[in-house]
Amino acid sequence: MVSAPLPVLVSVTEETNTPRRPTLMEAMQAKKKTVHRWTLEEDLGLHAAELESCIHLEKVDTRGIVVHRKQKQVEGKDPAEMAESLVNILIEDGVLEGGAA
Repeated sequence: MVSAPLPVLVSVTEETNTPRRPTLMEAMQAKKKTVHRWTLEEDLGLHAAELESCIHLEKVDTRGIVVHRKQKQVEGKDPAEMAESLVNILIEDGVLEGGAA
């Protein structure tokens, strides 16, 4: 859980979460669990009119993030050549400094 003082900006990218599929057993167990439904006034002690007066949402901008991948292929006949090829690509892209020995 993360908390922050208001006002706060939340941004979520595609790579934020990779959901996992539940197993069959987990799905069957989930069917048996009870769902608790709470009411605003009786269970939580809140009033809808008070909550509505506190809400202030402003949609500023919605844009998708375009991720440009380099799509370079690591080539080599054996793992040593492939490792050298990878190192050279990373040096060309400025991720690593120096050269292959």
